[in-house]
Amino acid sequence: SGINAEYGENKKITFSGKNAQNNTEYVLDLDLFGEIIKEKYKMLATDRSVQLCLTRVEEGEYWPRLLETKTKCHFLRTDFDKWKDEDETDDEDESANWENMMNNMNIGGTELGSEDEVAD
Repeated sequence: SGINAEYGENKKITFSGKNAQNNTEYVLDLDLFGEIIKEKYKMLATDRSVQLCLTRVEEGEYWPRLLETKTKCHFLRTDFDKWKDEDETDDEDESANWENMMNNMNIGGTELGSEDEVAD
């Protein structure tokens, strides 16, 4: 699927990808409300969605929103099935869940562009 989402400096996630049908390239920058732990950043991309797992640097109260801007982004939503409450800190379960999800989708490691395309 050729989708890339990288966490860079200054609380920014940059998405990039190419539409397979018309070869149009897309780029989107999102400025997060706060810092995340880069080593715990995880991404899972499918044909229909991109899922990110973000772990905040600072513990404590929830961020009031995901992004720095107060503008609502129609293309973002929280998956509350994977939501972690403030008092839940089981990192091993979280890593195991992501590994299991990636294995079930036949995605190994972080290299998402190496999958073979299957024609319908």
